[in-house]
Amino acid sequence: MSDPVAFGKLYEPKLSKWLVDGLVPEGSITLLTGGRQSGKTILALSFVRGIATGQAFLGNHCERHPVAYFNRYETKSELWQLTTKVTSGILNGLDATQASVYGCWDSDGRIPNIEDPQLEEMVKAGKVLVFDTIPDPKEIDCPEDFLRRARRLAKGGPGLFMFGSTLWNRVQAARNMTDVHFALTKTGDSIVVEHLKLGRKFIVGIPLNQLGGFQMSVSPG
Repeated sequence: MSDPVAFGKLYEPKLSKWLVDGLVPEGSITLLTGGRQSGKTILALSFVRGIATGQAFLGNHCERHPVAYFNRYETKSELWQLTTKVTSGILNGLDATQASVYGCWDSDGRIPNIEDPQLEEMVKAGKVLVFDTIPDPKEIDCPEDFLRRARRLAKGGPGLFMFGSTLWNRVQAARNMTDVHFALTKTGDSIVVEHLKLGRKFIVGIPLNQLGGFQMSVSPG
């Protein structure tokens, strides 16, 4: 007769490894959706810093990994201006070997599409991929194929973050093809971030500081 204790140990579920403690598992595809001016880029850069330094995102510890961040609308110069004004220089002092920033129209910053072999190489090198933002579903021939490709990239490395418009909410609701989904809403000087699968909310405050920029703070919703 088999040992029931040994049998139980054999099939004991494995504990998840976290990219962001309690919020985002490693190897997951994470979708963050919000309207225009909802704070997507500010939050994306906050995540980049958290992962690249092993600090925190939304108040939760991040596992340190190199990051590749792609912005479809701003050049690197514009991103630095934005972060200096809005987040007290959240990109300042980042190790270039830990955080690679690619802005649109930069000579060394061509934004790859989801099928680009360059992304496979980055994943194999252990990089977290962050896309700010992805094309709207109506701009893609098959949104489901896009998400399948994104999932393969996420599973092949530490994880993938995609920031997109609220048009992706309908695709996610119908297909449920992402592991984690955050919804962003801008309210006054705060960004409300809701983890839809866990039902948890975070309020990211960006009040003015004495230097005329913003200082981010996070509190539970």
